[in-house]
Parts: sequence; structure tokens; C-alpha cells
Amino acid sequence: MGGLTPIVRAAVARAAATVPLANGSTLAQAGQPTGHVHFVEAGFLSVLCGHDGAGVEVGLIGREGLSGSWLALGRETAPFRVVVQGAGTAVQMPGHAFRRACADHPELQAAVLAYAQDFTAAVAETCRANTCLTIEERLARWLLLVRDRLDTDELSITHETLRACSASGARG
Repeated sequence: MGGLTPIVRAAVARAAATVPLANGSTLAQAGQPTGHVHFVEAGFLSVLCGHDGAGVEVGLIGREGLSGSWLALGRETAPFRVVVQGAGTAVQMPGHAFRRACADHPELQAAVLAYAQDFTAAVAETCRANTCLTIEERLARWLLLVRDRLDTDELSITHETLRACSASGARG
């Protein structure tokens, strides 16, 4: 939300609240209606593709983005499962208020659509990396992506998380 004007930030703030993001909590379930949008302030989210319970990580969301951008695209249901992978905080806004804010503030709509386009490109790059890179290269890439989102050199990541991350992809 940092790139938005004070007027748009104030409009969002009126309808939103800062909430904690607890590791492992699910913010969106694929195919289910989306109740809230989450603008990540600290921590990071994993975007998982697949309906087998675990899924494959296809993207990360940090303070550069939000979970629920599909609402600005006219979708009511989540295309992916979104899970908190790194605890932190987010500005949580009800989905109906978010859609109304996008309609009232074209700047917000434009910013969300630009983010959705950038996220789509990042998902495509993740798919390419998971197909073409070795397990060591995928792990290094993932660690760098996480570090960028956390903006710290201290990563509190479990062995299980690393194992799940490195299992994604076709090579290894």
C-alpha cells in the first residue's frame, strides 16, 4: 500500500484493520469465495496450486502485494490456496469493501491490476524455474525470494518448509 496516495490509503484504512498472520493459517482456499483481501505488511504468504491438499508453491506474496487481487478482476472465488508461510501482519479488508474502494478509486484499481500482472509473470518464472533448475538452484532462488519479502538476513524457516519447497518441480 506504500505506493498509494494518502487519500486512497485513508479510504482503505477506514474499511480495514491490521491483523496478525500466523504461520500455517489459510487466507484463501482454491474454489472458495474470498471474504477478505490481505495487504501484507510483514511476513510472507505461499500461493499453492493444486487441489490435493498440499499443492505446489507457484508464488510468494510479501509486503509488495496482496492476497485477493482476483476480486479486482471480478472473480469471487480464489484461484489458488494462500497460506501464511512467514508470520507477520497484514491489513485485512472485507472483499465487498475492497471492490467498492477499487470502483471509487481508479488509482487503487490500476495498482492492483498492475500487481496482478506482475504476479502472473512471477508465477510463470517460478514454473520455468521449477522445471529447468536443479534442486540446489531452486532452493537458492526460493531463499532469495523469501529474503526479499522479509527484508532481513534472519530467516526463521523450518526444515519441513525447506523440504516442501525443494520438493516442488520436476528436476532434482
